[in-house]
Amino acid sequence: MKLVFLVLLVSASIVAAASDQILTPRNSDDILDHLEGNNQNIYLLFFAASSPYEEVAHRNNKEIEEGLKSIITDNPEIYYARIDHSNPNFQKLIQVTEVHHAPSVFLMVHGQGVWIYEGTSELILERLREFLPQFKEAASHKTAPYQLE
Repeated sequence: MKLVFLVLLVSASIVAAASDQILTPRNSDDILDHLEGNNQNIYLLFFAASSPYEEVAHRNNKEIEEGLKSIITDNPEIYYARIDHSNPNFQKLIQVTEVHHAPSVFLMVHGQGVWIYEGTSELILERLREFLPQFKEAASHKTAPYQLE
């Protein structure tokens, strides 16, 4: 009986930890408060394509989201949010991050970030995986993820 309780407790802890990674902003200010107030964290924002009824856009969104799930699961230090690029409540965020294309992925730590767009979903996810080690190291050492020239 104690073993069952322990397994349930551990499972609940894992689910709670994973849910802390997922942000559900209602508007630009919700997510900008996170980005500005906790810039030691790594943030991964997925800007979903604006055309949910277009088959190609829908498929790309789904493929990218599936790949992002594994990245988030493997990297519990990342905070993730899905942003509907067509939602007018997020226009301020789109202007601040300069993410004008969707689908796009925006990765940020210490106020510096990169956005990845264009190409197939595989290419976007591959480029994200290439950047991620630099951002994780920057977060752990409180340094910039890359040097600006």
